Amino acid sequence: MASGSGDSAAHIGSILTQERERQGLDLGALEERTKIRAKYLRALENEEWDVLPGPAYVRGWMRTYAGELGLDADELVDAYRSAYEDVDRRALVGADPLLGGRSARDRPRIDRRIVVVAGLIVAVAALLLVLGLTGGSDEPAAPQRAAKRHGAAKHGHHKQQKQPVPDTVKLTLKAHTDSEVCLVNKGGAVLLDNQLMSDGDEESYEADAFTVSLGFGGLDVSVNGERERLDATEDEPLTWEVAPRGVREPVADTDPDCP
Repeated sequence: MASGSGDSAAHIGSILTQERERQGLDLGALEERTKIRAKYLRALENEEWDVLPGPAYVRGWMRTYAGELGLDADELVDAYRSAYEDVDRRALVGADPLLGGRSARDRPRIDRRIVVVAGLIVAVAALLLVLGLTGGSDEPAAPQRAAKRHGAAKHGHHKQQKQPVPDTVKLTLKAHTDSEVCLVNKGGAVLLDNQLMSDGDEESYEADAFTVSLGFGGLDVSVNGERERLDATEDEPLTWEVAPRGVREPVADTDPDCP
């Protein structure tokens, strides 16, 4: 794009609208191509940020929409960040905490008598618990003990009969909300390049291992038949490693874009 980031910040919506109209496209056609609902595309063009679910969705949809129009998506997203998100962060940093500004005199005091009574109640409850345990501590009858040992041994036997870990991962992804997904297999091949999956969309793959990144949204996944749920948090893209043994704990992804 020829315009600088300052100009883009002031005219994000008009840039999108003018380019769409220049190409003779309507919002219905772009809804089909981007899988983003027309009302959200219209909100981007009108800069009605309160209509959109949140900043993470704004960035993801803006990147998808701008890319479909052939615009510089990174420049528009950076302009949105600097013009709106950074302003919100500065306002939050400068605000007093909800309770931090209250003096010790204004804060509610705890009546010491309540503390004493509560302590006595806890002590009595503990005493009754001890008496109950010692008074009813008769050993179970021998047949019952034998049954328990037999049950424990049987349970341990089942544990030893676990199925071997597969060599590959059969992975199914199903979006339970609009989601931006990057999926890469162990060999580095990009299978989903920041693809926008709408609620209910489903994809299946098989490989030695995968890396799944979520810019926003959430997925229900099946790993060799075992079900997991992956959810990105607001303004914090997350990445998971998926191996034959299952899904590892997520790590924060500062750059959710596919390589």
